[in-house]
Amino acid sequence: MNLATDIRENLGALPKSLHNTYDELFMRIKNQPQNERAATLAGLKWAMCAPIKLKKEQWVQFTSRVKLVDTADRLLELCRNLIIWDRDWGFVGFAHLSVIEYLEKAQFSMEDAHLMAAECCLSALNDCDGLISRADCDQNRFTFYSAIHWAYHTEQCAKALEITASPERQRLSRQLQQFLGTPGKPGSAYRNCDECLKVLHGQ
Repeated sequence: MNLATDIRENLGALPKSLHNTYDELFMRIKNQPQNERAATLAGLKWAMCAPIKLKKEQWVQFTSRVKLVDTADRLLELCRNLIIWDRDWGFVGFAHLSVIEYLEKAQFSMEDAHLMAAECCLSALNDCDGLISRADCDQNRFTFYSAIHWAYHTEQCAKALEITASPERQRLSRQLQQFLGTPGKPGSAYRNCDECLKVLHGQ
């Protein structure tokens, strides 16, 4: 082997920019089996739009609302180092701010991430309609997060709901209608949100 030639060839194969590096990583993500790809995209979207810092256990639990994944370590592996775990603080987050910028420009919008999160929150609250318990309201459980943040995520994708009619947005509209009910008869899941928050605050 000619070392100088090998080096030149390998240098020529390296990405020319950070954007290209992310393109290559994302190509590997897109080439994953369907279930793994869905879990990876959900994990990236949760890290992108959650208004709180997520612990590993929360992150994998939230992601599993979209597509089941075994462990946080496995999800980190699927995300190809775009997401890292801060051992000192115990939270997961993007390896660099440029990852978020890349995702928004080249893969999916922040509205898309909020749309996924809003649907997950409303689905969780509708599913436990009338059955919210203190265990459900534990701060590490998704029900608690949903009761607090469903409105935030819904508001962040509200404009998109008004102008597009994709299957995802139609699905969210149905979830929202079921949750809210009507002015004369609010949905029971909506009323239970208030009860859930009272339980959490010891009222």
